[in-house]
Amino acid sequence: MLFLLTFSPRRVTKRETRFPVSFVQVSPRQEPCFYSTVPPQPVPPLTQTLQGYLRALEPLLPPEELNHTRRMVQEFGRPGGLGQQLQEGLERRARLTKNWVSDLWVQWAYLESRQPLAVHSNPAISLPRRDYNDWRSQLLLTHNEQLELPVEYMRGKPLCMELYPLLFSSSRIPGPKHDYVARYSNSRRSPTHITVVRNYQVGRAGAWLFLCANAAVCLPPVTFSCRVHSEVCPACDIASQRMFRGGRTEYIRSPTNQALKFILAFDDRTVREAKLELLREAVDAYSELTAQALRGHGIDRHLLGLKLQAIEEGLSIPKIFMDTAYGLATHWKLRTGQVPTNTDSVMCFGPLVPDGYAVCYNPQADHVHFAVTAFNCCEETNAETMARTLKETLCDLQELLQPTV
Repeated sequence: MLFLLTFSPRRVTKRETRFPVSFVQVSPRQEPCFYSTVPPQPVPPLTQTLQGYLRALEPLLPPEELNHTRRMVQEFGRPGGLGQQLQEGLERRARLTKNWVSDLWVQWAYLESRQPLAVHSNPAISLPRRDYNDWRSQLLLTHNEQLELPVEYMRGKPLCMELYPLLFSSSRIPGPKHDYVARYSNSRRSPTHITVVRNYQVGRAGAWLFLCANAAVCLPPVTFSCRVHSEVCPACDIASQRMFRGGRTEYIRSPTNQALKFILAFDDRTVREAKLELLREAVDAYSELTAQALRGHGIDRHLLGLKLQAIEEGLSIPKIFMDTAYGLATHWKLRTGQVPTNTDSVMCFGPLVPDGYAVCYNPQADHVHFAVTAFNCCEETNAETMARTLKETLCDLQELLQPTV
């Protein structure tokens, strides 16, 4: 089920509370785009990732289970232990490859997946209405005479543009156990056309097709899970890693100890100032996690890399990844993602798990578009209920932020 929601604040006050939003900007300078000089993606320190993993588990696990997992993590990360061995393997991989994690991630998350691509992998996007005279004028919209695109920037830093050629000249080929990607951009003759399918008719066009596939917004969906399902569930927001060469994505774990304290106090209408302070602490904690992810120091891709490195070295899967806590922490019942555009567009994608939700949002100057999805086969989830409660939560949050008279 897909449910679209647009939230527009009733009014903007002078004492407006602002939260950081990351927008992708296009450089006005025409610079070579496909091989921009961005740095390699770092391998985070092992100790830092393990400490971050334990902090992420604190809102999700009871104390006795957390203590059991803490002992397991300490054994994995001890000097000279298995964790250090796998860490050295990842660091060696980083020295020898363009990006130490992207190929592992693409293989594990995409090519080995046996689920249908629609919903589970490929997003959809609702674009503003355009009027065309005929189908030829539609093709003109995709036409791009230049084979170079301007470099994109985020927070003043250039982004890697090396994935764009793959949009134009690659194909995913099905396989019995895993798919593979056939790339034609390295052939002696560069691609000169695309294939267009319209009304079950296949044709060719001599044009390039260009597809453009935060804290205050992420808190309401997490709050929803408490209000409706009476639990804080594993939730992730998608962060770009394109500030590194070949970078893809990282997860930012929305539930934090600070967010949990705010959520538990959110429906208490007698302590406004205390709730405001808890909100600031929750936003600060989330913003720090975002900053870590944008530095390449997120925890989830690193943990996955350590697990896959063990498999690559022919080792047994480490106990830390067989622990029930890791299974719980990676059963993403809530997946959120910000896809900001300069138009009233909204992207949507499916949940990561059968009993989960997905929320994609596009913040505009005076409103926010949300696309909420859930699977119809799950009786516990409902996209319409999620959207309605999300709107109520946003209204309550706005009421909390209004200055006192």
